Order: sequence, then C-alpha cells, then structure tokens
Amino acid sequence: MRDGGCAFPGGSTPPAWADAHHLRHWVDGGDTDLDNLVMLCGHHHRLMHHTDWEVELTEHLRPQFIPPASVDLFRTPIPGNRPDLVS
Repeated sequence: MRDGGCAFPGGSTPPAWADAHHLRHWVDGGDTDLDNLVMLCGHHHRLMHHTDWEVELTEHLRPQFIPPASVDLFRTPIPGNRPDLVS
C-alpha cells in the first residue's frame, strides 16, 4: 500500500495488478520485507531487470528511480509515482 500500485514514475497500475520487486535480489541475500521491496507493474518490473534503470528507497522509504545514462547523462533520481508522499 505504501507505493499505491506501480511506483515507477507515471505508473498507473493499481496495487492488485503490481508485483513486489526486490531492491536487493533474494538470490543475493535480499530480504522480503518493506525496506527491500517496491511495487511495479509487469512492464516496469522487466525494465528494472533487463536495463540499467535502478531504484532505491529514500530515508523515508519512498522509491526513487535512477535512469540510465542513455536517458539522463547525470542520472538524476526521479521520485516514484506518488511524489505527494515524498517527505
């Protein structure tokens, strides 16, 4: 519920249709807990696994997305789809 559905910037997929994405993959020892998960639709979930996009949580556990250099040379973090929740 924290992410309100797909957290990717501009994402509009509701929570029931989104999947939990591990920030640190479980194979690499990442826990399945709120501090290591972000909700993404199928399209954005695949984007995170197969491109150079990155996602991290702010100190307030709000997702922010880091585009690859091919999208933004400076790789400026972009708040997730709920910037109203960023504190």
